[in-house]
Amino acid sequence: MHKAGDVVLGGLFEIHFFSKFANFTFTSKPQHPTCHGFDVLGFRQAQTMAFAIDEINRNSKLLPNVTLGYSLYDNCVDLGIGFRAALALISGEEKQMILDETCGGIPPVLGIVGDSSSTRSIAISTVLGELFCHMFLPE
Repeated sequence: MHKAGDVVLGGLFEIHFFSKFANFTFTSKPQHPTCHGFDVLGFRQAQTMAFAIDEINRNSKLLPNVTLGYSLYDNCVDLGIGFRAALALISGEEKQMILDETCGGIPPVLGIVGDSSSTRSIAISTVLGELFCHMFLPE
């Protein structure tokens, strides 16, 4: 789920219980994994984040002249899919990112909410922290 805004927050949620990867034959382009088994709790958590952002946007006293947006992804309870989603969030895979001449632009999302598993959250935040330092901070 995506909603544009001046400031965009990312989210990783477990919308499906498990994922299935296609066999890699190395003779054709790899297919995206498919997710199965709807998780009502994860869907509700994603909807809660979207609802909270909409409520903040409705109250002009909370963030005057700023609109929050969101970009929510399903991680299918898989670390690899979660990494792929997190990298898409910070790299602007779905939209062009404009950096200034010092390569110090603003990332497409300001922060990421989730993953619901602390182990996956630690792994993703460690990798993203290192990438962010190398991508956006001048040396």
